[in-house]
Amino acid sequence: TGTWRLAGGGLSGTGGVNALAKLQTTYTPPEEYDLTLYITRKEGVENIAVGLVAGGKQFAFELDCLASTWSGPHVLDGKEYPGSSGVGVPGKLFTNGKVRTLTFMVRKEALIVRLDGKDWFPWKAEWNRLNLHPSCAVTSKNTLFLAVGAGSYQISRMLATVPKE
Repeated sequence: TGTWRLAGGGLSGTGGVNALAKLQTTYTPPEEYDLTLYITRKEGVENIAVGLVAGGKQFAFELDCLASTWSGPHVLDGKEYPGSSGVGVPGKLFTNGKVRTLTFMVRKEALIVRLDGKDWFPWKAEWNRLNLHPSCAVTSKNTLFLAVGAGSYQISRMLATVPKE
């Protein structure tokens, strides 16, 4: 839904104030995986959500939600926004025009998010505490997805890999 296009060396998504731009992938990840994205916010101050699958659940990890004030799991313990659940990272993540590299390391018992090569969000996962907000819902419940709020983002690279033992 919304506006997505391939141009300028990447995939661009633009959402609206009351409508997310959602893009469902066809990739169903294994139980443990790494997902690396090179993301640039082109304009706006609102969020991009990365849809992940872990512990048999699909959920969204919000980046720069609430006007760039929080990042973290979206809908944890029934609370919609990172920070209100007590699990999240305060502060602005993106500066318009600057690329950030995020790696989501999904493991059976943990979610570790690396920002520009450094551990940024380590969480001893309790997957049963997560839910997917209806606004982020996509057709397939076991694939990865992206969702953009009021703003515009470009993904110049998105790579899923299986961790090395």
